[in-house]
Amino acid sequence: MNLIFLMIIKFISVWEEPILDNSTLNRENYERMVNLTPQILCMAYFDGRIKYANPAFNNVFGYSNDDVKELNILSIVHPDDKNNLDNALLLAHKDYQDTVNLESRYKCKDGNFKWISWNIKFEWDEGIVYGAGSDISNTINQEQTIYASNEKLNAIIENISEAMFISDKNGNYTTFNRSARDMFPTTFHNFSKIGDSLKENNYYDISGNIIKHEDMPGFRLLRGEKILGYRVMKTNDSITFYDINGIPIYDDNGNFIAGIQCWNNITETVLHERILQSQFDLLHKTIDTLDLPFIRLSYPDFIVTDINQKALNIIKGLKSEMNSIDIVKGKNYGDIITEFDKTDVFYHFQMIQKKKETSYIKYKELIVFGEKIFVNVLYQPILGLEGDIQQVIAIILDVTKETKAKLQLEKNLKMQEEFFINISHEIKTPLNVIFSTTQLFGLYIKNNSLSENQDKLEKYIKVITQNCNRQSKLVNNLVDLSKIQSGFFQIHLSNANIVSVVEEIVQSVSEYVENKGLKIVFDTDIEEKIMACDPTNIERVMLNLISNAIKFSSQGDEIFVNIHDKAHSVEISVKDTGIGIESDHLDVIFERFKQVDKSLSRNAEGTGIGLCLVKSIVELHGGSINLESEIGKGSKFTIELPSRTVSVPYDTNENKNIRSEHQTINIEFSDIYS
Repeated sequence: MNLIFLMIIKFISVWEEPILDNSTLNRENYERMVNLTPQILCMAYFDGRIKYANPAFNNVFGYSNDDVKELNILSIVHPDDKNNLDNALLLAHKDYQDTVNLESRYKCKDGNFKWISWNIKFEWDEGIVYGAGSDISNTINQEQTIYASNEKLNAIIENISEAMFISDKNGNYTTFNRSARDMFPTTFHNFSKIGDSLKENNYYDISGNIIKHEDMPGFRLLRGEKILGYRVMKTNDSITFYDINGIPIYDDNGNFIAGIQCWNNITETVLHERILQSQFDLLHKTIDTLDLPFIRLSYPDFIVTDINQKALNIIKGLKSEMNSIDIVKGKNYGDIITEFDKTDVFYHFQMIQKKKETSYIKYKELIVFGEKIFVNVLYQPILGLEGDIQQVIAIILDVTKETKAKLQLEKNLKMQEEFFINISHEIKTPLNVIFSTTQLFGLYIKNNSLSENQDKLEKYIKVITQNCNRQSKLVNNLVDLSKIQSGFFQIHLSNANIVSVVEEIVQSVSEYVENKGLKIVFDTDIEEKIMACDPTNIERVMLNLISNAIKFSSQGDEIFVNIHDKAHSVEISVKDTGIGIESDHLDVIFERFKQVDKSLSRNAEGTGIGLCLVKSIVELHGGSINLESEIGKGSKFTIELPSRTVSVPYDTNENKNIRSEHQTINIEFSDIYS
C-alpha cells in the first residue's frame, strides 16, 4: 500500500483514539508529518462530504479550513469530468476494488479549474474514502500545448505547397504530405524507402545530365549532407523541374535520426527564366549590334549584373579605377555613376517601380576622360510573365553633338536677339538725328532765317554727315559679315610693306586722336617688311582696333601701336590704357553681335560686329588675333600675320576704292561721340 495512505490511516486512527499520556508524541509527530507533506491528502465520505483535508489541499484549491468543513468534493468536479468520475466510482464499488487512480479537474475558490491526479483507497465497511493527490495542471497544460502544436505542425506540413518527405535514420519514409502524394498519385503507396521512386522515374540535373542514384538528395541526406537549392529535372510522361532543399536531423548526442526533404515544383519558373534569358540575349545582341552602351541592373537593389565594353569605357572615363567588367560587376549603380544626382536617379527608379515603363534622364553632363559630353540615359524595366519587374536595363545615349548644337543654337538666337535690339537702336538713332535736323532746316527756310543761322547750319551739316557715315559703316559691316558667313567675301593680297601700311594709318588718325585728348604712339623694330596682305582690309582692321581703343579710353590715356618682326610672322599690337575688359568677356568678345558694354550710357555706339569682322579678315590672311585685358589698366589686341609673299599679287589699281582716306576714317570713327 502507498506510504501516504499508511500515514493517513495511521494519523486518523491516532486522531480518533482517546488521548493517552503515552500517545501525545505519536499524534503530534503524525500531524506534523501530514501537515508538511506537499501532497494533497483528503478523507471523505461516500457522499462527498469532506471529513479531513490537509494544508496542501487548502493551498492548492484556495479554500480555508471553514470552507472545507462545508465543502463537498463531488460538487467541485468539472462538469465534463463528472460522468467519467461517476463511472469509475461505480465500477470500483461493483468490484469492491481497494484502490483506483483517477485524473479530474476540480474547481478552485477563484473559479479556475485544476487537474488533480488521485490515488484513492476505499474503506467499504466504514463508508470512507482516503485520497492522496497531486496538482498536475502544468503537466496537462504542457501536454495540451504540445498536442496543439503538433496538430498545427502536422496541418502545416500537410498543406504546404512544397512536397515534403520525412525519413528515419534507415531511410524509411515516415511522412508524405499532400503535395508529396500528388507528385506520385498512383504509386506513392509503393514508396516505403528512399530510392523507391527511382525505379519508375529518371532524374537529370539542370544541364540535362542524368543523376546517379547515390547522388540523389535522399541518399545524400542519409550521408549527413545538407541540400540547398539543388535543381533536378524529372522525366516520365512530361518534364518537371524541382528545386530541392534537405536537412539532416541529429539528436543531442549528434546521432543522425531523420532526414527532411522539400521538393518545390519550379517548372513554370524555369520556363519563365528561359523565356527571360532569351529576351535578355536578344536585347543584348540588339544593343551590341546598335553599338550602344548598356548596363544590366538587378531589381530592386540595382546591382550591376552585366555591362558591355561601350558602357565600361564611359565608366572608366568617370572613374579610372573602374577599368574592367569584373570590377564593375557587383557594384551598386549609384556608386559607379556618382556624377548623377542620386535624388534624380532615385526619382526615375521610383517611376519604373510605379509605372513599370521606360524612364529617361535627359541631357546629363558628364566629364569623361577630361572631356565634356552630354548623355541621355534610358531606364528600361524587364518584366516577368506576371508583370513584375525582373531587371532594369540602363542604356546610355551619347547626345553630345545634338546638345552642343542645341546650346549653340540657343546661344546664337540669344545673340541675334541682342543684335536686333542693338541694330534697331543703331539705325533709329542716326535717322532721328537726320530727321530732326531736316525739320530744323525746314523751319529756318519757312522763317527766311537761313543766313542768320549760318554757323548753326554748318554744325548741323556735320551732324548729318557723321550719322550718314554711321549708317554707311553699319551697312558695310552687315554686308561684309554676310559675305563672310556665305563664303563670298574675298581679300585681295598684294606684296606690300606692312610697316608703311600700319604707320600711314596711325599718322592719318593722330590728329583725330589728339583732338580727343588722347596720345597715340607708333613703334616698330623693323623698318620694312614686304609681305602678302590686303592693305585696304588691313586699314579697316587697324581703324576698328584704334576706334575701340578711343571709345574705351579717357582724356590723358595713351594708345600704343607696335610692330614686331618674328622672322616667320609679323606681330601688330594695339594697346590702350583705358578701362579694360572683364576676364569673363575675353572668350566671347570676337563673337558675332557680342557687346561687352550693353548699357545706354556707354561713351560710344556700336553693333558688336566690328571685332567679329576684324577676326574674320585676320583669319582670311592666315593669321590670328588675341586679346589681353585687365580692368582699370587697359587692353591689348595682338594680330599675328604669316610672313609670306604671293607670286601673282593683286593689282591694287584695278579696283581702287574711290573713297578718300579722310572719308574712310570718318566712316570707321563715326560711332565715336564728338
